[in-house]
Amino acid sequence: MMSPTDDSLRTHVHPVELLYEDHALILDKLRSAENRIEAEKKGERAYDRDYWVDLTQFLHIYADIEHHAKEEQILFTAMQHEGVAVDGGPIGFMLAEHEESRALISRMEDASREGREEETRNAAHAYIQLTRQHIWKENEIVFKLAIKVLPEDVCQDIFHQFDRLEVHHRTRHSQTWLDELLRSI
Repeated sequence: MMSPTDDSLRTHVHPVELLYEDHALILDKLRSAENRIEAEKKGERAYDRDYWVDLTQFLHIYADIEHHAKEEQILFTAMQHEGVAVDGGPIGFMLAEHEESRALISRMEDASREGREEETRNAAHAYIQLTRQHIWKENEIVFKLAIKVLPEDVCQDIFHQFDRLEVHHRTRHSQTWLDELLRSI
């Protein structure tokens, strides 16, 4: 029996396609959060502390720990080995924005756990704005650059590293837990 990491089962041409998929899921959840912010501000929906806590868990575990790890530890490192500059280049800017997003997730998490409604919404709004712009830059600049500079053998290695990283993270946070969390937000 073939394992899910077997190259013959791979349907993606380039590893950035997996990151595009992560971005699509993250953006979908951010659209939902943005709709909730507006509904809460208009009084059409009550503040739901559990929703905001769950959203920050998703952003912390999936968007930051899992997704950013694929970029920071694997993709960006491979790009750097192929000559793409970190300091003063697109990777350096992405890394700085990852740090900014972590600070906003932390602010949102603290505010939501303590039930500070307005601060939760403000941090969420700032995170949404930053992340939309960030994802556009990655999709339109960084990932297109990765497609140009990364040779086939490096791409295959990146696929394997992504698989190992996901297995590692899934042993810490079960897929069932993630599926339940996604349904709650």
